[in-house]
Formats: sequence, structure tokens, C-alpha cells
Amino acid sequence: MKNLVIVGSGMSAMKVVDEVLKIDPLMYHITIVGAETVLPYNRIMLSPVLAGEKEFDDIKTHDDNYFAQNNIVFKPGCEVTMVDRRSKFKFFKDL
Repeated sequence: MKNLVIVGSGMSAMKVVDEVLKIDPLMYHITIVGAETVLPYNRIMLSPVLAGEKEFDDIKTHDDNYFAQNNIVFKPGCEVTMVDRRSKFKFFKDL
């Protein structure tokens, strides 16, 4: 199984993950690295949360179960500092 590292956990990144899993859930060992320390959420709906009209949990797009059920490694609060494509090695820094 090949490795797929997704840098960022925004809506576009998570859409890519969802689509890859639809094609073949065993195609890749997926790791998602994101600088934010929270689970992926719908950024468009952040304003209602900040205004007190919604709870943050209401705008999460994926929960812990999603990652566990799909054998995805989710690394929140982690920044990719460099990628060496030749050796396929990633360098991370915890924030």
C-alpha cells in the first residue's frame, strides 16, 4: 500500500480524502498533517460560531471515528517544514 500525506486539514483536503476513500479505501495509507489543533471543520460556518449562534461541534466535518474507521493518521497541531520527494521523507514540527 502506498503512502499519501495530505498537508492541511481544510475542506478541500478532506474532500480529496473522501474521494480517495470512495475509489478504494485500501489504495493508500493516509496521513493528514494540519497546523490547527482541532478536528476539520466547515470554515464557512465559523462566523455563526463566533457570533454564538452555533456550537463548534456543529461545524465539524469529520470526527475522531472517521479517522479510526478509515485507518487515517491525523496529526493536528503539526507543521510540515520540508518534504524530500526523492527520499520520500517528511519533516514535521509540532506547534
